[in-house]
Amino acid sequence: MADPTDNTLSTTIEFATGRRLRYVLSTPTAIIKAINKFYNGIETDNIGDILVSESVINKDQLLEALGEQELSGKKLGKILIEKGFATERHIANAFSKQFSIPLTDLKVTTPHQDALSLIPSGLAERHSIIPVTLENGVLTIAMADPLDVKTINAISVATGKFVRATVSGESEIKEAIKTYYNGQQSERLGEIAVSAAFSTEVVKDKAKPVKGKTIKDILLSTGMLTQKKLAELTEKGKDLSIHLTEMIVSEELVTEEQIAKALAEIYGTHYVDLSDLKIPPQVIGLISENIATKYMVLPVALEGRIITVAMSNPSDIDAIDAIQFATGKKVKIVVTTPLEILKAIHIYYRGGKAARIGDILVDMGVLSKEQLEQCLIKQKECKKKIGQIFLEEKIIKEDDLYRAFAIQLGIPYMDLNNITIDPDVLKLLPEDLIRNSLVLPLSLEKQTLTVVAYNPFNVELITNIRRISGKNLNVVMSSPVKLRNAIKKAFEPPDDLDALQDITENLEFLDTTPADAKDEVNIKEAEAAPIVRITDSLLIYALQTGASDIHLEPRQKVMVVRNRIDGFLKEVKHLPIKVHKAVVSRIKIMADMDISQRRLPQDGIKKVLQGHTDMNQIYHVCMI
Repeated sequence: MADPTDNTLSTTIEFATGRRLRYVLSTPTAIIKAINKFYNGIETDNIGDILVSESVINKDQLLEALGEQELSGKKLGKILIEKGFATERHIANAFSKQFSIPLTDLKVTTPHQDALSLIPSGLAERHSIIPVTLENGVLTIAMADPLDVKTINAISVATGKFVRATVSGESEIKEAIKTYYNGQQSERLGEIAVSAAFSTEVVKDKAKPVKGKTIKDILLSTGMLTQKKLAELTEKGKDLSIHLTEMIVSEELVTEEQIAKALAEIYGTHYVDLSDLKIPPQVIGLISENIATKYMVLPVALEGRIITVAMSNPSDIDAIDAIQFATGKKVKIVVTTPLEILKAIHIYYRGGKAARIGDILVDMGVLSKEQLEQCLIKQKECKKKIGQIFLEEKIIKEDDLYRAFAIQLGIPYMDLNNITIDPDVLKLLPEDLIRNSLVLPLSLEKQTLTVVAYNPFNVELITNIRRISGKNLNVVMSSPVKLRNAIKKAFEPPDDLDALQDITENLEFLDTTPADAKDEVNIKEAEAAPIVRITDSLLIYALQTGASDIHLEPRQKVMVVRNRIDGFLKEVKHLPIKVHKAVVSRIKIMADMDISQRRLPQDGIKKVLQGHTDMNQIYHVCMI
């Protein structure tokens, strides 16, 4: 990794692969060379060799420059320019060839105004960059150093755009800034307010974890977690691809507030309860609602060159870098829970009211004031969450509770009873992730993926989904029960396939004599209405789900139906073993094969399901 402090990326890789990550440090240059070599099969030449091969410099000049580089540590290109051996254009051109990064000639390229409006001229000048075009959500920028990953990430986070870096000479960029900005200064980098004066001071003070401290260490030392329970949860989390912290909270061993306080201790900062604060509008205005929601951050104070930001994940360096990059200020981190941040976003950005969940349920008409008072008294005795008490007392339905949460947080609530999900959208996330974390990709509009979750303030999960899908996210809420039902409907056989179980309970007419004991075949069995319906249903379901193969596997008591989808065999149905011979015979008849031959492999081909015009497909049949 070029940036070993990027915990968000590390966590996402672990999340997606299900493996623990061990990294080694390398430079962006070396990593891009390796990507070209191992992914594209391209051996990357050194920039000096490229310049020699193009007769820009000779070998003696290269050796002289390399000698100075060893002593000074400067970049080779800069040394060659300082010595007059090469021009900026020569270096940019060689850089472009070395890393297969496009070259932008700013003498003949006119930057578009919609792109220029996204990055203030002060920032462009400070970092030797200029935006060139904005097309289909992709912002193309010319950079003197297109390997500056932090700058690229910060611009992407702040603007919400995918950034495509190109290379250009530093002098060309400065001249283009003077020409095309015309002295105009924007007040925002995308959705983050920028400082009017940009200090040359490099901001380095970021929250760093205290060496040796982890969440589990603190929870163990305070007695909130035992070694036995930790080992059990760690193993369970591996099986389900769920992070340990999420497992601990879901098991209700600790609260989110306790996790936040542990994180504050780890990062040497403070925990804050946002409900106790009154944040001035000018401070809130430093960061847009979109950035606050996307990264679960909230600006809470501004003192000189220091901006205090409340975060639920203090290791999210993408968000920190973007705020520092745009504001030119040092970021001081305090920690709070995701729920507190979402409540504050609803209040400060949307003008919502700070309402208790119980009061919302009373306003919804599903809870009486007397019931609320009784539950509040009980809560003082048992210390449980008030919502959990409502459900345990069976006063309200789970669906009502999550509708109230959605109102409290200002998040849309989605009723999943009558939804249809595009299979291509469903494939944007792994099935294991969807099932184990109870999230459901619902729709995709341009580059924004709408995802349904029962816990939209699970920052780690939402961040991982954003990384895995490569899309911007719009998160809406639903209840766990609704989500489970919708996920089951999305991945499991439809009702007509489930109904096959009823058909198979009334098949006394079938001959259950083992195949080896009898050679003759009962054609009537294969053409009986129940067998025809079973076979057609299996074929229709395979076509609907895009299966490339159907496997009918006889076991001792059942016939297992497995479909190959996207290269993987997926078990879709168990049917009684007594239907196996008849279904196989039915398929043979449809494929014009010899139904009396059971001992030798056969191949057949037939256009099937003639009655279903939208399902007319040619099937290859192989009996082995």
